Amino acid sequence: MSEQSKPHAALVAAVQQRLDRQRCRPRATYRLQFQPGQCTFRDAAEWVPYLKALGISHVYASPYLMARRGSSHGYAVIDYSRLNPELGSDQDFETLVQTLHQHGMGQILDVVPNHMSAAPGENHWWTDVLENGPSSPYADYFDIDWNPVKLELRNKILLPILDRQFGDALEDGCLKLAYREGAFFIDTAGCSLPVDPKTYDTILAAGLDDLKATMSADDPKLLELESILTAVQHLPDRIKTDPSSVDERQREKEIIKGRIRRLLEDSPESAAAIDANVQHLNGDSGQPASFDDLERLLNAQVYRFANWRAASDEINYRRFFDVNDLAAVCTEERQVFEDSHAFLLDLLAQGKVDGLRIDHVDGLFDPLEYLWRLQEGYVRKIVRNTLASVGPSEAVTTDTSEERDTQLGDIESDVFESVSRAYRLKAPSLPSTSRPPSEGAEGQSLCELRHLWPLYVVVEKILGPDEPIPTEWPTAGTTGYDFLNSAGGMLIDPDGFEELVKIYSRFTQEPTDFLHIAYRCKLLILRVSMSSELHLLAHRLNRISERHRSSRDFTLNALRAALRAILASFPVYRTYIHGPSVTDRDRDVIGRAVARAKRLNPAMGTGEFDFIRGVLLLQEPPNLNDSVRRQRDFFVGRFQQVTSPVVAKGVEDTAFYRYYPLTSANEVGGEPARPAWTVQQFHEENQTRQQTHPASMICTSTHDTKRSEDTRARISVLAEIPKVWQKAVNQWARSHRLLIHDVEGQPAPSRNDQYLFYQTLVGMWPLQPPDEQQHQELIDRMVQYLEKATHEAKAHTSWIA
Repeated sequence: MSEQSKPHAALVAAVQQRLDRQRCRPRATYRLQFQPGQCTFRDAAEWVPYLKALGISHVYASPYLMARRGSSHGYAVIDYSRLNPELGSDQDFETLVQTLHQHGMGQILDVVPNHMSAAPGENHWWTDVLENGPSSPYADYFDIDWNPVKLELRNKILLPILDRQFGDALEDGCLKLAYREGAFFIDTAGCSLPVDPKTYDTILAAGLDDLKATMSADDPKLLELESILTAVQHLPDRIKTDPSSVDERQREKEIIKGRIRRLLEDSPESAAAIDANVQHLNGDSGQPASFDDLERLLNAQVYRFANWRAASDEINYRRFFDVNDLAAVCTEERQVFEDSHAFLLDLLAQGKVDGLRIDHVDGLFDPLEYLWRLQEGYVRKIVRNTLASVGPSEAVTTDTSEERDTQLGDIESDVFESVSRAYRLKAPSLPSTSRPPSEGAEGQSLCELRHLWPLYVVVEKILGPDEPIPTEWPTAGTTGYDFLNSAGGMLIDPDGFEELVKIYSRFTQEPTDFLHIAYRCKLLILRVSMSSELHLLAHRLNRISERHRSSRDFTLNALRAALRAILASFPVYRTYIHGPSVTDRDRDVIGRAVARAKRLNPAMGTGEFDFIRGVLLLQEPPNLNDSVRRQRDFFVGRFQQVTSPVVAKGVEDTAFYRYYPLTSANEVGGEPARPAWTVQQFHEENQTRQQTHPASMICTSTHDTKRSEDTRARISVLAEIPKVWQKAVNQWARSHRLLIHDVEGQPAPSRNDQYLFYQTLVGMWPLQPPDEQQHQELIDRMVQYLEKATHEAKAHTSWIA
């Protein structure tokens, strides 16, 4: 080894030692749901000794990066670069970390890479987009369609935050112009939205002639106001997205705000005039015409206010499922990933966080690339920290600043490449964010390489029947829904379950074909909650079809109908098609979905179905140029991001509330129509997990389960006593028949709701007879639960009814 390479070898060894020392090996985790005032960093630190005594090795922490004010769950993130101050100070967090380490423990952190809270004024990125539109530096951080089908939304964002029609909200005074600290805002519904600085002239110029009449022409304050108006008019337009225009707008708008603030502080006459302008624009109650100027100002903004019901049809930013307040983040973009994960990777590299739980991994554009970026980013941080700890004198051989920075960068790259090869993070012939080969350089399988990957990562992934975790994912496994259902399934007698299905059918007269129920529920979601996502996919597909003579005759409506049927027929959460090839598994999933869609829609032509299958399998249209190929691949990625929320909302949040033969089987990732597992099947699954993902999480209950494990275990016993259950249900129903009401010709509660009610009582009734207070608490809980269940079912009512 040459003298020059020795420092590099020492650095590589130091990095490897640090990675090995920090490698996370969870034995038992305990979920802590951090919540302001309920579970803070200080509270968690106090509980550590108790958790240690329980045998817990790692706290399994809910998200605690900065969330919007009052968030009870932490998933409404507004800032990825800091901790949530409502949970405690930085020092409180350090105390928690130190206490964990003193007890030989660590923590796994739940992270949310898919979405952020769309909270104006709290989320800086989102607020900047609302102020500057496409010219915002963060415009590409969110999945916004700036060129939607509706022309009125071109270069705008639909904000469905009003509780009434726009015209009513305007004339009722629900939209108020306000001035604060040099800037103007629209206040409504408990939030404050920025006014586009380019439209400040509408506010500043009104009444200017009257102001001139009270001030001399050479008054410095008047001249400053006129100069500010000139600066506003020369701001780059918000549709200009070239870097120089973006930088100029960002710089000049803040200068303008500062000048306005100073002017109004120094000139009472100017302040009074601007205040009068604001009051005039806000209109007078009972005089509709007085709101015309405010409407014109609102129409000139980046955002378009709308009633919340408009979201399902016209919203033009991708959401987390159908939640308008959670805007999807484009984590697939390298800069977005780096900006949203820099602080998190620092926590990991510093050993303050030991591993990650990735929320809703199926919502990512390319989960594989994301997971590899995590591993790569973590190693890079460790390399950088190690190099910094060594110090320039031992690693750098030059004194000049420029040459030193260059040499440090070269050393960092060399060390990273060496470490990456050692841990099989990538093949030398592939780019840094590439996907690894199916085998390592020495013939090792990915399952064997899994032990080498430095960062412990588990994914919230709902597996379908016989669906494995993609073997190429650098993950330790799932969060345990698969184990939860197999363990619970062992407690269900298969023969007894079949009897329960018959009893349920006779009692409720409800259909028992769960696959068809799920299909109908997914169609409902696509019509009611996610029609905007469907419309956007259809229009993107239509643009692709127009590019080839073999598909140009497919109409937009026909493509939309075929897409709807295919989405509703999807047998799993999603496929993972990326790059030039398609796996056999993904090919099979697409084929099954298309075949079922055809079978269930015999009146529709087959051409559109075949075309969509070809597009999804990267076969259609033929002879593409690079531009159309990029459009097609982007469509496939977005299609895959839509299938998972359609399944989640259609099956878990709707069909599970309509099909009740045995409610303990209606669990996340479960199969309500085939819930029973044999002991042999259970052991075989565990053996497979031990071979492929031995460090995967296993659990019997989570923060997402609909019922706790003890409630599910109780209800599952009904499969062992179906005749006893049938007798009890019929007796209870007869006893309660006088309590059933007629609502629009339908019994309320329905027979299906009654069946759920009786099973829920079996699962929750206390072992000892409740006293009067406990009995009232049980009544209150049951009322709340049945209200939720009936709304989720969307059969007789819903959350938007």
